[in-house]
Amino acid sequence: MGKMVIKNGEKIFIREMEVDDAEKFLKYVKIVGDETNNLTFSSDEMNFTIEEEKKLIENFRKNENELILKAETESGEIVAGLTFSASPRKRMRHAGEFGISVLKKYWGFGIAKGMLNFLEEWARNTNIISKINLSVKEDNLRAIELYEKLGYRKEGLKSRAYKIDEKYYDEILMGKEL
Repeated sequence: MGKMVIKNGEKIFIREMEVDDAEKFLKYVKIVGDETNNLTFSSDEMNFTIEEEKKLIENFRKNENELILKAETESGEIVAGLTFSASPRKRMRHAGEFGISVLKKYWGFGIAKGMLNFLEEWARNTNIISKINLSVKEDNLRAIELYEKLGYRKEGLKSRAYKIDEKYYDEILMGKEL
């Protein structure tokens, strides 16, 4: 568990998601999905039942090379989420990709950085993960800047990966070797 005090003085706790967080996390995803077009989903695409979400969390928790995190306030409001997925195959289980989201009202408070630091520490402690990958929409400059500050390098590009309001955007592939 990680604890941080953000710029507005609020305490934020970074923890692994529990199965009992499923309902709260679904509510969070419905909100964050419509706050930005930097994510791969919108709220109307997140139609999981609570039982399906519980199973998803359970699957992350049982795999030693996968992680699902939440950042929450002292009152228990989820304000950010992170998933890290890796292959179960021997030849590929050392590398995985994360996705991260933060409620817009908490942007710029260092929560994403705190979650990524947690991810990297967890990854090193697994003695399995030696590479962390991500993909980011080309115009998400704040995120790209954060990733570069944390040592992630641009490794590739997928053209026309996103289509939003009839406009195409490329996806930048980034990674960090641990």
